[in-house]
Amino acid sequence: MKNKSEQCLTAQELTEVQANVPVPEESHVRLSPRVALGEDARKGIASLLGGRFSGMYELSKKTHERFGLHQVGVPGQAPGFPGIEQAARSFTPDDFVLASEYQKPALLISPPDKTREQLFAAISAHHNPGARKWPKIYEADHAGCQPEDQYRGYIVEGASRILIRPDDDDSLVLPLIQRIVRKQERRESNEWGMTGDLYALLAMQSIVRGQMIDRETFTVFDGEPVVANCFVPVGHCRNEKPAMEWLPSNIGKMGHGRFRRVLGGRPIDV
Repeated sequence: MKNKSEQCLTAQELTEVQANVPVPEESHVRLSPRVALGEDARKGIASLLGGRFSGMYELSKKTHERFGLHQVGVPGQAPGFPGIEQAARSFTPDDFVLASEYQKPALLISPPDKTREQLFAAISAHHNPGARKWPKIYEADHAGCQPEDQYRGYIVEGASRILIRPDDDDSLVLPLIQRIVRKQERRESNEWGMTGDLYALLAMQSIVRGQMIDRETFTVFDGEPVVANCFVPVGHCRNEKPAMEWLPSNIGKMGHGRFRRVLGGRPIDV
């Protein structure tokens, strides 16, 4: 049995693990053409995703307000929450075509300067019974990407329970790490992996709309590194408490584990 010091990663070891995690090509993310809304922007937005985008935006805005993430614009200081046109223009026409295939697509607007720990803390502060604390197996200051100083837009699969489609190449009987590798290899060029901060935002949205996600399933965070080559981060909402924890990467036959597709990751001009 390992002692406490052997159970923790050093900063160097964690850096080496993160270096092997594939990430979207940033040039593609920043330079792809935006949605052209034309002069009649309202009409253009009303048609996006079969008319669902406006409702997705309103849910995202209400979520920020409910959990204390909403920023109010002040002259000379940080800009306020993005408007619906700004959010829509952060995606491309191809993005919306792809998102139409998602299971209950949800718009996530990632707030600036918020770590996943702060987002989970916001759940505990504004939701009863709060978020469940998870075991700390590494130093959070050495993990993941640092929060940015601007908003970013994502479209993710927001269904309360993700269904395995007949044409899905995922195999529930494979070890978890093999499923992640297959998933990464088959992502579309404009898709990202699920991360803890995005999951916290999605859990918040599910609370606001009254349909909690992952009460019986769990979501695999295929956008985060495997810790110490042994543990995969996942998220779930047992007993109404959103939580993040780690499972052994070699665990197999986890029929409750699901992937949620993630699209975008573009900065929103405000």
